[in-house]
Amino acid sequence: MLYLSEKTDNRNEGLSPELTSDMHLIYPFHNLYEHTCFSIFDLLWVRDFNVEISVEYDYATYKE
Repeated sequence: MLYLSEKTDNRNEGLSPELTSDMHLIYPFHNLYEHTCFSIFDLLWVRDFNVEISVEYDYATYKE
């Protein structure tokens, strides 16, 4: 799940291959960068993330 094959690979799609060739980026990086639109600076310099989830629902047993 971390790499594309058995060998250590680099998930650097969309980034400069020359600048990221030795970074060995793994699938979680790819997911955050490509699918959730984090910037490269967020992922390189931020060391702590906080995820906040809020759920609201309205439930009624009888129609009123």
